[in-house]
Amino acid sequence: MAQELIPDDVKQTLKKTFQETLKDDVIIEVFTEKGKNDQFNDSTVNLVKAIAPLSEKLKVSFHSIGDEQSVKRGVTRSPSILIAPDKYRLRYTGSPMGEEGRSFLTSILMASTGKSMLSEPSIRKIIDQLHEKRDIQVFVSPTCPYCPQQVLSAFSAAIVKPDLVSAEVVEIYENRDLAESLGSLAVPQTFMNNTFTGAGLQPEPLFLETLMTLKEPLAASTQISGEPVEKDLVIIGGGPAGLTAAIYAARAGLDSVVIEKSNLGGQVAITPVVENYPGYMRVGGKSLIDLISQQAA
Repeated sequence: MAQELIPDDVKQTLKKTFQETLKDDVIIEVFTEKGKNDQFNDSTVNLVKAIAPLSEKLKVSFHSIGDEQSVKRGVTRSPSILIAPDKYRLRYTGSPMGEEGRSFLTSILMASTGKSMLSEPSIRKIIDQLHEKRDIQVFVSPTCPYCPQQVLSAFSAAIVKPDLVSAEVVEIYENRDLAESLGSLAVPQTFMNNTFTGAGLQPEPLFLETLMTLKEPLAASTQISGEPVEKDLVIIGGGPAGLTAAIYAARAGLDSVVIEKSNLGGQVAITPVVENYPGYMRVGGKSLIDLISQQAA
């Protein structure tokens, strides 16, 4: 079954990539517990078994929740994957399937080379200015195309500053209790030290801001100076309709401005739970507006 999970042509590509890129050995530890998320346990084990033969630098082992190794590593949820646990604190809590397969493979390359996905100025800022512990959790789902990049930002911070930063990817549907305890209703959502620091994919500057401050960044805005400006399109109102119009205008190449007299989001921003927005069965109003406004910005 493990051999059928990844097509032969993809395996050959991965094998070549590992051969050309992997530098140091990468320990991969998989933890499962029978009777807990069995379907996802099987997919996790099969995925790791499928990639293990592709490079001799991949050092894979399998363990059970409750055994000596799981106690040593502090692993209690099934399935879980630790990547290079003796060097970094990189963890998948849940199966890295679907879209997260990309971040999983990239994280192996990062752990082997010690290189992050962050720019040099961001790396230098983390090294020089981060002096307190950060435990990052990114909630994801297999169908979320924006999640892998947010995951890699978190993993990058953990690689840049391994003594202070840990990064955990939490599959939201396999760990509903954990998501509910933190109030995570959508993906990707990021928490640092159990504090909500942002919804959606954060551009690198915003991610870095939250990492340093432990605060949710403000949406980008420009105050009107009073001087005349020329725009292709003026959108009055920064609610969901106005922000959606701004997104489509930007995609059409129009130089646009959104004018809002108070806070972005309108009524939705102060609605605790939204249950009628397409694509979401249930999502926090503030979280939904953060996602829309960040995309528009």
